[in-house]
Amino acid sequence: MTDDIVFEAICPTDKDQELYWDHAVAVNGQIRNGSVAGLGLRVTVLGHKSFVHAYQFNGKRCRKVLASTTTMNVASARLAVVERDQQLKAGKDPDLERIDMRRKHFLTVREAIDQYWESHVSGLSAGYRYNFAIFVAHWLRPAPKVATRRGYNSKRLYKDFGAMFADRPLTAIKPIHIEEFQRQFTSPYVFNSALRHVLALYNWAIRMQLVDMRNPCSPIRARKLIRRRRDYSTQQIQQIARAIFFPVMDAPPEIEHLTGFAKRDMALVRGQVLTANDQIVKRLPKLTPDRRPILHADSQTRCRSSATTWASFS
Repeated sequence: MTDDIVFEAICPTDKDQELYWDHAVAVNGQIRNGSVAGLGLRVTVLGHKSFVHAYQFNGKRCRKVLASTTTMNVASARLAVVERDQQLKAGKDPDLERIDMRRKHFLTVREAIDQYWESHVSGLSAGYRYNFAIFVAHWLRPAPKVATRRGYNSKRLYKDFGAMFADRPLTAIKPIHIEEFQRQFTSPYVFNSALRHVLALYNWAIRMQLVDMRNPCSPIRARKLIRRRRDYSTQQIQQIARAIFFPVMDAPPEIEHLTGFAKRDMALVRGQVLTANDQIVKRLPKLTPDRRPILHADSQTRCRSSATTWASFS
């Protein structure tokens, strides 16, 4: 096989492809030096040409494309076949560590999220899966039980993490990107919840050795939550106490002036009202003769500050 033969090789019209092998003996009987067994030229019906390597590995016949004839000549193809044959003699697979640069060979954010969902999140509670979907992967959000057009025209105020960085490599996400994602949330509760889910995603990827990197969420600090006690005014306390100790009961309807089916139906309503009133009376706290509530020892301390409000009900 020479470069001239490669240039002039064509594929017959009745075939999809044609293979030309590197033989030591030419068609005219001339002996050629430097030929390598297993090296071939594949020509397709569309005119595409590429060098191939035919070999046996683990008892199976294999054929691998080396490169196109536009980027490799015959001498380079022979050298590549010799190197691959040496690896085969050593018991190694020559294609084990080969990377095809034409194909994607990095893990994207969306692929990592899908793997994390199948491996870990899918076995957790429904509430956790829902929160993870709305913050990290909106496409995994479960469909509603009833299909309606509610919220069809409304626009979300934030983008989930998967939609924002779907096609980026997982290792390309830096703390500045996490900060950009977290900047959407103003509420400290929502901010911490979103950060917690993204942090768990990267912890899982690092633990499963999918990536070798520091967690980009580690430099981001969670916002401090200040829980404030709700203080009630004296008027509000009086209204709450009145609803607890002196609830308003429904008046049972009169049935004496009714007859027939109307009396029967109204009697059923009267029975329901009387039953509800009896249940309210049973749940009422006990009062002292001066109409003060009887409190336990632990509740007396908590309600001592508002004890003066009970005098208004007597």
